[in-house]
Amino acid sequence: QILSCSDDTTVKVWDIPSQAAVTTLTAHTDYVRSGQFASSNGNLVLTGSYDATVRLFDVRTGQCEMVMGGASSSSGTSAAPVEEVLLFPSGTVALSSAGPILRAWDLVAGGRCLRALSNHQKTITSLAFDGRASRVLTGGLDHMVKVYDVSTYKVVHTMRYPAPILCLAVSVHHYPMV
Repeated sequence: QILSCSDDTTVKVWDIPSQAAVTTLTAHTDYVRSGQFASSNGNLVLTGSYDATVRLFDVRTGQCEMVMGGASSSSGTSAAPVEEVLLFPSGTVALSSAGPILRAWDLVAGGRCLRALSNHQKTITSLAFDGRASRVLTGGLDHMVKVYDVSTYKVVHTMRYPAPILCLAVSVHHYPMV
């Protein structure tokens, strides 16, 4: 199956052989910028939208099981568009970026905000784990990549690049330099 997130506010799960939409999720009210299947449970999908919400869906029912952020956010800050979401392999914690803020959400405790970190000067556009999910990397429009230790959520390394970071990925394999 393939997951697609769209500017028409929908999230769709597609069957690859038939190329048909199996499920359409319609709870978002603005562009859906990011989505991911939970690696611990392929029936769960995490999404982030310009409606300032992070949502957890069950694709079997098509229902939104949890909403994080938005106008009713318990984080105490004004709502900003969600650019990226990332789900820990355990499926118990989700990360989201909205503006320059990285948030960690406790999915076991009903989507409670665990942390709100502000280490970027501009919008965070990309999130990625290292190979063991012991570090999370954030890339932003401020030309910075920050590396966080997930056990403390402290920045352990910062890299500056000559242009805004729009997307980043981490190789889980080490290849010798040629």
